[in-house]
Amino acid sequence: MSDSHFATPFMEEINTWIEKLSTVHEVLMYWILLQNNLFNMRNIFHDTLIQKQFPDAYKQLCLINKQYAKILNDIKVKPAIFDQCLSYGRLQEISILLNSLEKCRSSLEDYVRLGKKQCPRFYLLSDEELFPILNVTQIENIQTVLPKIFHNVSSLTTSFIEVNLNEKYVTGMVSLVGEMISFRNQIKLIKSTPIWMSSVVQEMKKTIKYIIKMSIYNYASVKQSCSDWISKHAGVCTLVACNVWWTAEVEYSLMQVNEGNLKAMKSLMDKLNNRLDELLLEIRNPSNKMNRIKFINIFLLLFHEKNVVEKLINESVLSKDDFDWNCQLRFYWVKISGTLKIKQCIGITKIIF
Repeated sequence: MSDSHFATPFMEEINTWIEKLSTVHEVLMYWILLQNNLFNMRNIFHDTLIQKQFPDAYKQLCLINKQYAKILNDIKVKPAIFDQCLSYGRLQEISILLNSLEKCRSSLEDYVRLGKKQCPRFYLLSDEELFPILNVTQIENIQTVLPKIFHNVSSLTTSFIEVNLNEKYVTGMVSLVGEMISFRNQIKLIKSTPIWMSSVVQEMKKTIKYIIKMSIYNYASVKQSCSDWISKHAGVCTLVACNVWWTAEVEYSLMQVNEGNLKAMKSLMDKLNNRLDELLLEIRNPSNKMNRIKFINIFLLLFHEKNVVEKLINESVLSKDDFDWNCQLRFYWVKISGTLKIKQCIGITKIIF
């Protein structure tokens, strides 16, 4: 309107309206931002645990809330937009409240950032999910977010020690399908959640490494059926052990072929078929639901491994350096360092626990 040549006689009034409308727009923009941020902070501090963990920030939020309530009371008296947005000091008042709210949230974010630094797994959670579980010893608070922090972990198991019933310890973990793994060392629950959760992560790695190691060794050292061996070890660890031993058996058979035993690969094929037949019977008559799940997973893995061996026989592969074997995903357990190596062609991946 101000660009029109007809506006010249009314330019002073037009400029006044432009100034008023700009102020109204700016006030409403900050007002909406303040209201949204205040609503989010209220949701965060709705939990009494968070109020106790961050008393200074909570007091500041209560003060901001009271000042904002005064503004809302003014609106009841004078509900007109112009009266509220153009009242003296309204923009400055809302800006001060917004800055105070940002400082309040900043103090929380600094604390959350420290927690994430102490336990990097917490980077997988949003700030709203992380606030209620910081600085608490109640493990129930963290059970709901465990599937987001750890793959295929539904909960952690806890117990009290006989010496002091007030001290609670994390003793193991439970998968999403209900399989439980007990830790080798118990982790004491202390007030700082990131610290004891970091210890839990380290204990998980140590325990899984130990179970994989024992499942690999027991596969060869203990004289038992394949199904008994699977029942006594964790499902994921048996999958790793099966891959390690299959790699070793194929390469040993190929070495025997080079030494003149041309039936070595066919003998391995017969051995794999016998294992599949044994597992098929166990799948049809499982002792429990958990074992059936593990038997099915191992059966599918062995079926794939049998197909690979069959292909190597049909392609007349005679050396472990042949491309048809090198292109397969091969697992090696390094006894000295206690690490797992995965090779495919020239690619090598080391899994260090």
